[in-house]
This record gives sequence, structure tokens and C-alpha cells, in this order.
Amino acid sequence: MELTINYRGIEIDVEFDYQPFEPAETGAEAQYPGCSEAIEGINEISHKGTCFLEFFEDDHERIEELLLESINNY
Repeated sequence: MELTINYRGIEIDVEFDYQPFEPAETGAEAQYPGCSEAIEGINEISHKGTCFLEFFEDDHERIEELLLESINNY
């Protein structure tokens, strides 16, 4: 998945893997426990076509929060 977010005043394009929320199965024969919504990995962070992934290593948690906010507000 790819989204553009505003991070510290800069528009960045982020390519990432997204796992949507899936409810748990219910009933007597339920086997699937479900899963929560999550960003499972950031693959690329770019600005104006240039990749800056390595410069954002310490910021992945905050970027994941912004991505989830953007997905939920879409």
C-alpha cells in the first residue's frame, strides 16, 4: 500500500504492508482469533522521488501511527 503523509511539515510518500482488522470467529467451532489493524513493515519512504528510508530508521513508530491515522480518516 502507498500513502502520502505530512511528517514534520514535509510531504513524504510511504510504501508499506498493511494488515486490516479482522474480527475473531465466534461460535462453538470458532478457530480464528482475529487480528488487530497493523502496519507490518515500511518498505520505502520517499520525497520527490528520492528514497530516504535509512534516514527515518528511528522514526518508524511515529510514521506508522500517522499512517494508521490517515487510513482511519480516509
